Amino acid sequence: MYKVFVNESLLIFSENPTETKGLRYLMALPGETEKIVRNLLNGVFSDRDYLIPMPWDEAEKYLKENFEHITAAGGIVTNPEGKILWIFRRNKWDLPKGKADEGETVEETALREVKEECGIKNLALKEKVGCAYHIYPITKGKKAVFKVTHFFRMETTDTDFTPQAEEEITRISFFSPQDETPFQNTFRSLREFINDVNL
Repeated sequence: MYKVFVNESLLIFSENPTETKGLRYLMALPGETEKIVRNLLNGVFSDRDYLIPMPWDEAEKYLKENFEHITAAGGIVTNPEGKILWIFRRNKWDLPKGKADEGETVEETALREVKEECGIKNLALKEKVGCAYHIYPITKGKKAVFKVTHFFRMETTDTDFTPQAEEEITRISFFSPQDETPFQNTFRSLREFINDVNL
């Protein structure tokens, strides 16, 4: 099962009914994907989730062909106490991440973005934990974006940080995985992603 977020709505790509047990959604045909996305982006309707019975390799190919594809990467950064680093950007708690520069590997992007956004000096890259998928609008007249963000587990011993002002980051804080504070004011996509990777 793969989840692609469009604003606060969700497209679920799965051919296995047992994977989606307990989820609430409307059924859709694969050929309706672009129309559904356009309606969600344009506000024709919102807060609806759709199940599209389509293998992920076909779905990913379809999304990359029909939308502008952007690769991004970031980190789930923990300190020696096991707390997770969150950034406060544009009035929401978020994880540090950003778009890949030309020629970068996703590992290089993840390290660079976390260091830039947080002012971290000591940062160790660990294993990849998964990908988050989003579709969002860009300049009028252009295709919407299909963004794939690769997340890596990272560790730091740093305690002093410098929020990147040009990215509108105003605060950086560590929270324990059980602390609900960041989850009360973040994006649905991040709540579900963190829940899915079982931190």
